[in-house]
Amino acid sequence: MRTFVSAVAVLIGLVLAAVAVPAMWVDRNLVREDGFVAFTAPLGKDPVFQQRLAGAAVGSLGAEQIPEALTGLVTPVLESAARSLTAMPGYPDAWTETLRKSHRLNFADPATLPAEADGVTS
Repeated sequence: MRTFVSAVAVLIGLVLAAVAVPAMWVDRNLVREDGFVAFTAPLGKDPVFQQRLAGAAVGSLGAEQIPEALTGLVTPVLESAARSLTAMPGYPDAWTETLRKSHRLNFADPATLPAEADGVTS
């Protein structure tokens, strides 16, 4: 009987460890603001991510409102301007602050959000 109880205890311990380790990682790297910022900050230095972000920013501007004759001229200018933002000296600080605000909007208790966040959706 003692062997059976020991085997069950070991199995329960393994299951709890299998749940606890990922939960600790999620808490440390996603739920806590400082961990989230440290985990996602390297994306701000990744050139492939920066290009995709610039493309998404330009794509969200509503290109359907630009006359089709001007689309070929305006789109490259907008994409170049969006890409050049990452070379500005304040970009790393702005990226970090954006990550912090994004985390607060997604994870904070709505009652603790500042007044300017009212009506803002994540």
